[in-house]
Amino acid sequence: MRKLGDLTKVSHRELVLHAVLLLRTVNKHWTKEKDIEMYDQISDAELIDYIEHFYDPEPEIDWDEFCREEAEFEEHYTPCATNRDYGPSNPWDAPGMSIHDFI
Repeated sequence: MRKLGDLTKVSHRELVLHAVLLLRTVNKHWTKEKDIEMYDQISDAELIDYIEHFYDPEPEIDWDEFCREEAEFEEHYTPCATNRDYGPSNPWDAPGMSIHDFI
């Protein structure tokens, strides 16, 4: 793991900036100003945890939480033609349709 030093001695503003710059390496969809606003409302302990977790070469994966998120995704799934749910080649799979509607 990368040597970070004692992050408890760093000011809140510097922790926010460090967290924002780390976030920008993986996500550039929001502006830096929005990211700073968001991270500015987080406690120092949470920011330090985020920074340390970012540098962890083998982060622990909470498989229960991961599976729960996957299940939530499946519950909110919307059928679409790109997933071969329905389309010109099999319109009977469209919501509310049946193969009997075409016979």
